[in-house]
Amino acid sequence: MLGPERVGIPANPIKHLLKRQGLETFGSLQRKLDTEREARKQRAAKKAEASPVLTPAG
Repeated sequence: MLGPERVGIPANPIKHLLKRQGLETFGSLQRKLDTEREARKQRAAKKAEASPVLTPAG
């Protein structure tokens, strides 16, 4: 991972967003999203690797 280990984000206490966030930190939510995104990319790569490449008949 590039960049600083932690980045400070100014607080903006928007009630409906704080409720959605729950007890999670922004960093933990971001790591979860990054992990899910990486898993999707890997599944797509596996799927593309497994499917045959069709070439036009000519």
